[in-house]
Amino acid sequence: EDAPPAFDRPAIAVLPLDNLSGDPEQEYFADGLAEDLITAFSCMHNLPVIARNSSFSYKGQSPRMQEVARELGARYLLEGSVRKAGGRVRITMQLIDGETGHHVWAKNYDRSLDDIFEIQDDIALRVASAVEVELTGAELTKQGAKRPDSLSAWDFFLRGLAHLQHRRCDAFRRGREAFEAAIALEPGYGEAWAGLAWSHLRDHDLKCTDDPEASLAAGYEAARKAVALDEASPFAHYVLSTAHVWRKELPQSFRELNRLLELNPYDAHAHLALGNRRDLAGESEEGIAGIRRALELNPRDPSRSQYMLFLARALTVRGEHEEALGWIEAAAQLDPENPDVHFRHAVCLANLDRVEEARAALARCDALRPDFIEKRRDWRPYNDDARNDRFFAGMRRHGLMP
Repeated sequence: EDAPPAFDRPAIAVLPLDNLSGDPEQEYFADGLAEDLITAFSCMHNLPVIARNSSFSYKGQSPRMQEVARELGARYLLEGSVRKAGGRVRITMQLIDGETGHHVWAKNYDRSLDDIFEIQDDIALRVASAVEVELTGAELTKQGAKRPDSLSAWDFFLRGLAHLQHRRCDAFRRGREAFEAAIALEPGYGEAWAGLAWSHLRDHDLKCTDDPEASLAAGYEAARKAVALDEASPFAHYVLSTAHVWRKELPQSFRELNRLLELNPYDAHAHLALGNRRDLAGESEEGIAGIRRALELNPRDPSRSQYMLFLARALTVRGEHEEALGWIEAAAQLDPENPDVHFRHAVCLANLDRVEEARAALARCDALRPDFIEKRRDWRPYNDDARNDRFFAGMRRHGLMP
């Protein structure tokens, strides 16, 4: 499970940029600049790029570059720093060969903040040239989402994204306020509308609202507007695909995810979402392939245990019980406090007729959340009885289901 990802050409990882402004409040700007670069590289199609959540797992650390490259499965690492003060920005970037640890390219930018998008383009072009990706300036301008005319709107957008990284209701509210401020400055800013939609959908998903249906409706309408304003935004398509899931519109969700992957073939979350939903819809082979691809692209995501649970479920239904158990055990190491991990561990063990170990896994689940097993009594992850029966066959065979 920890093997580096297999790419058909050398991959790149963009590490979080150091914030040298002396102001912790400027952290969002450094993170946002790194995320913009990840998106730019992802949309190049011929430059594999490691997912943000994996490369950002090194934030605040000073690991050896060759170890980072090995752990991420990346040949190249882009690191640097940013200092933003007043209307000026100073950015230092270095591209490192992960095999040798040597610098491939480095440059300092000391420019007006008004030039920030030109700086990003220059970094992307120079990195692409250094790793021998054929890309012209004209091609680069066609990649990814539209950029706003207002730098202040972009700044509010980055602030909103930073808030949404936290799974807290107050963070979703602050993020929404930032996106609304961006939209007030630039009403046609599609990605700000996508952020606004995501804040509403997070409220709906994590029960941060007294009216979940109203939150879903608001999220759906904002996501539709985001795609209408900026059809080339992967983020907008991802948010709209999620809204379709909550509205029980799987075909429409598939459509949005497929379009997203045309725009950004290295989006791990899209591969995971599409893979999981295809498995649930009965396309298990394609679903498993998508989930595996997501794990390759996102090898150090703190939430990758959820990827493993999806993959183990799909493998279980196909009768591949030993491999399913391996993924569940890897998930249990990453997320030992999650009762669902232990419940699914019991399912895998029971299917292998390892009954006493299955009982022990259920006991661990019960100790973490006493009502969890009872709530799973009527769980039907699939939309047909045959696959649900295959998933729970061992539990029923050994009388382990309540």
